[in-house]
Amino acid sequence: TALYRQGTPQSDGTITWAAAEQTAYTGAGTTDAEFSIATDATNRLPFISIEEDTTTARVTRSTTSGTWTTASGHPLTVSTVSGFYWTEMLRLTGDDMYVVYYVGGASSTIYGRIWDGSSWSGQETAVVELITDQPASATISNTVHVVYRNSPATAIRYITRNAAGTWSSPVSIYTGSGMTTPSIVARQNELYVVWRESQTHYYIHRDSAGVWDLARTTINTDTNIPSLSDVVAATMGTDNIGVFYINGASSPYDVKVMWLNFDVDIYTGSNVRANILQGAFFTASIVGLATLLALFNRAGLIGPGSGRRTPLNFFHGSDAMRNRNFAATVFIMLVLILIVSIMALWLGGL
Repeated sequence: TALYRQGTPQSDGTITWAAAEQTAYTGAGTTDAEFSIATDATNRLPFISIEEDTTTARVTRSTTSGTWTTASGHPLTVSTVSGFYWTEMLRLTGDDMYVVYYVGGASSTIYGRIWDGSSWSGQETAVVELITDQPASATISNTVHVVYRNSPATAIRYITRNAAGTWSSPVSIYTGSGMTTPSIVARQNELYVVWRESQTHYYIHRDSAGVWDLARTTINTDTNIPSLSDVVAATMGTDNIGVFYINGASSPYDVKVMWLNFDVDIYTGSNVRANILQGAFFTASIVGLATLLALFNRAGLIGPGSGRRTPLNFFHGSDAMRNRNFAATVFIMLVLILIVSIMALWLGGL
């Protein structure tokens, strides 16, 4: 049995519930705990995907929000392939939804179906490949993004379905060993994939242009993580990503959360890089302007004391100390401009 309840989180940590919990689905067998829920973008109506007895995947939806009213034609069986054990319901735009489901076995396969606002499409095959554990998925607009570990868990693989309904070929976005099942989250048209190796959490990032980082980034190291603990990432507000994991040597365990806060210098990708480039340009402009003003003043063109100087008398023989100080100042300014320019060129090429 799958139960449904809708609530609104409050600032004091409590939840205001719209109604008591209600039965959303009752299966013929023992319903597995692997299920997923999401709401459509237009009316916030709930859709649930369910795995039943590792042999059947079903979807159901409600025509109301806050209370459960099963829609006509639901629950709907989307797969009866033996070996199935994972589903995820995803929101697209408007009334559209997408369900991703994975069938394990000798030739494991990731499938999917789209709800177009009025009916479910036929089954789509995303990829046929030996996979370790379940995949993870996220959406940006009408594009579906899926990551998973290959077998024998030597790479994190990535596939995507575009708005036209075409699935890409799988690519490896990270290769290594000892990775846990990855988690993927979308933030402002960018993707973040989080996983754990031994006692250290990492992430890898895909920017809005579709380019993946060349290397992983360390989040933290915790020496008290159970060996079978996976990690889950979720978008928290506009600028934060929460990374949740289990901590403790034995039961009862703790659930810890870490924050990737993009208002601070945890992340060094395109948004922070743009700010650094702007700062470098501003610094170089100020130093360059000060250098030009000093040169013009020295040449007798502008500024205090310029009336006693001419361009032909740039260095004054009677004032050797000031000449040396001026030359040293100009040299330092030019070196600063050169350093800032090199930094800007290097950062711009990352």
